[in-house]
Amino acid sequence: MDTIECILSRRSIRKYKSQPISGDVAQKLIEAGAAAPSAANQQPCHFIIIDDRDILNAIAKENPHAGMLANAPFAIAICFDSNPKPFPGLVIDDCSAAAENILLAANGLGFGSTWLGIHHDEVKQKNAKAALKLPDGVKIASIISVGIPDESPAAHSKIKPEMIHKNGW
Repeated sequence: MDTIECILSRRSIRKYKSQPISGDVAQKLIEAGAAAPSAANQQPCHFIIIDDRDILNAIAKENPHAGMLANAPFAIAICFDSNPKPFPGLVIDDCSAAAENILLAANGLGFGSTWLGIHHDEVKQKNAKAALKLPDGVKIASIISVGIPDESPAAHSKIKPEMIHKNGW
């Protein structure tokens, strides 16, 4: 699959087959995430592979938008130190770039995935941090579920003519 096809065909997949996935897939996805650009190359992202069913279920139970974790073979939490340097205002941008790389890599490898952003919600953050036993000062930017798709949402263009401007608004 070429790059543009990979980007345009990626969809959020929330239903997965109950087949296990080899551990090297998670490593490949993390390598893709770590390859993302970051401000001043500070590379603030830390990655947690979550394949413990109890942890996945605990996060899903406490977050109404995380139901897909309950049947995902694994997930990747993208975390960061809440006191990054030298550009603390850009850490969410950096982690988001890593998340997009992981989502595209998963699609390119034939897996489904869904991006669950939780950095903005203190309750979701608190519950997921507890489930993952994160140290003080570490926050979760997002969690990405990964699995073999058990649904096939149709690819469609998301661009609208009113979204496109040239040389200004």
